[in-house]
Amino acid sequence: THTELLGEWLHLAENHQVRVGEEYLPELLELGTNRKALAEAICAVIGRRGEWLAALNPVWRYASGSGENWGETWETGAEEQRIRAFSKLRTDDPDLARQLLSKSWKSETPTLRAKVVALLATNLSQADEEFLEAALDDRRKEVRDEAAKLLPQLPQSRLRERMAQRLTPLLKVSGLLRKSIEVILPSECTPAMQRDGISEKVPVQFNKMGERAWWLWQMLAVTPTQLWQRRFNLTPQRLVEVATRSEWSDLLLDAWQHAVTLHQEAEMASTLADYFSTHNPAQLLHVLEAVPAAYLEEKLKQSLRQRNAVLDGQEPTTILLFNYRRPWSEELSRLFANALQRTVQLPFNYQTHGWIHGQLSQIAQYIAPLLATEAVFDLKVTRDDWTMLARTIDEFVAIVQFRHVPGD
Repeated sequence: THTELLGEWLHLAENHQVRVGEEYLPELLELGTNRKALAEAICAVIGRRGEWLAALNPVWRYASGSGENWGETWETGAEEQRIRAFSKLRTDDPDLARQLLSKSWKSETPTLRAKVVALLATNLSQADEEFLEAALDDRRKEVRDEAAKLLPQLPQSRLRERMAQRLTPLLKVSGLLRKSIEVILPSECTPAMQRDGISEKVPVQFNKMGERAWWLWQMLAVTPTQLWQRRFNLTPQRLVEVATRSEWSDLLLDAWQHAVTLHQEAEMASTLADYFSTHNPAQLLHVLEAVPAAYLEEKLKQSLRQRNAVLDGQEPTTILLFNYRRPWSEELSRLFANALQRTVQLPFNYQTHGWIHGQLSQIAQYIAPLLATEAVFDLKVTRDDWTMLARTIDEFVAIVQFRHVPGD
């Protein structure tokens, strides 16, 4: 029942230092083989008996590593055990993890190298730069790609400096009263650019973009927007304003929304969110990860506080609610429930209300569980044209109530 809540339950169990009952271990270990995103959380709550049981079945070995000596497991374990051991070492002692990986790097299989180098993202620091720079020359493309993703995140990395040097001649601000950004496209994708992760060939999802524009987009997407704020002496608000006057505005803003997420630039992310919410709501979703929760909460509450606010699936506020995948405050949850109650009193229109069927169960996973005890949560469908979605609303209520009820 309510398997969509299993991830939340596992994290709560770990935080409260409890383990899963023995009778559930086989089914849970099996689930971890198919749902990799849950594997780490499962490992944290199976206890010593779970680790013993996992060692008896080859497909459960991902959970059989020894917490007493992860270094030994890295040296002698099967591939999945070694990957788990490296992940644990990287969390507990990142320098030791890197040293062990460096020691065995040349003898590792290309597949394992590709999987493990991505784990360096945990506790990433300047001390990892030398190793990652060397990984840019690896024979395996997946290894090179992962290294190129991580290096721009280091504030003092040589790769970030190389990108800045390439970009500086390509963008400039012109004009006096109505400033605009002029763009010069790169003339070639050099071997040095390709070593730093710039792909020469335009992927299918960017097929409307020319090659030279694609090269520029990639460089902008991994470079902090603070480079342009400092160089042009512009606030985030003014930088976005000036960029919108450029003939390359779509490219600039699209690349920057990737950059603010990569570098967690909260102020610029909020500025882009303000712009996209008015001009291009679909783009708004791409910057949510970098936007501070307090900003999003306030923006959503302001919209829902409006008199007789209802939930229209085509409106930016409702779209934002679909994608706000963080724990909601009690106030936001209450405002949402009120708006949902008003919405189901309106004549049903699939174009504006059909979202409820697909999104409401997702929202139920983030809404404040305490709401289940309040009168505002007494959601009833009374109109005949809403009966087709009555079951969906009942399931929404059931999920929130289930999350609220204390365990045995």
